[in-house]
Amino acid sequence: MIHLQIAEAGKQHSLKGNHPAALERYRHALQLAVKQRANPVFLYHYTECILDALEAAGEARQALALTERALEEQQEKGGELGSRVRAGLLQRRIVLLFTLEQKQEADAALAEAAGLGGPILNALQDARRRQLTITPSWLSGILRQHSKSIINPEALRHADAEAGEVHFMKENACAGS
Repeated sequence: MIHLQIAEAGKQHSLKGNHPAALERYRHALQLAVKQRANPVFLYHYTECILDALEAAGEARQALALTERALEEQQEKGGELGSRVRAGLLQRRIVLLFTLEQKQEADAALAEAAGLGGPILNALQDARRRQLTITPSWLSGILRQHSKSIINPEALRHADAEAGEVHFMKENACAGS
């Protein structure tokens, strides 16, 4: 699956801090997966990778817009995967709203997500219940403490990343000619 290899190449760039290059590869992997009608798990995974790279690049507004579009698309999806995807996107939306200091919207979204649970949402709900201000440094600490990043060196498939980079570069060279 070339799209998976290209996404792994994106992860390699993310781990090196080259988020623009990672974004290019994640977006390309997502386009290929959609074109090939890949399993929805891949589509969600690549969307998560794109969102992580946007956030790491400091593009919280763009990440929020994409999160909200993805939530709209997920409204009709059922089943366990659909529920997990929606829960993850709702949590990300709340974190992004707090990051962007849109506290009223974040509080409203947090109230709507009351039944989702999870360590990050529980910490946010507890802080708001205690009327604490959610600062960027506090939020970063909670995210570092509880996040299980999908982009980590231990999970990187190096052979796939190398093959994916070759595919990506060839496809871009062909598209440019």
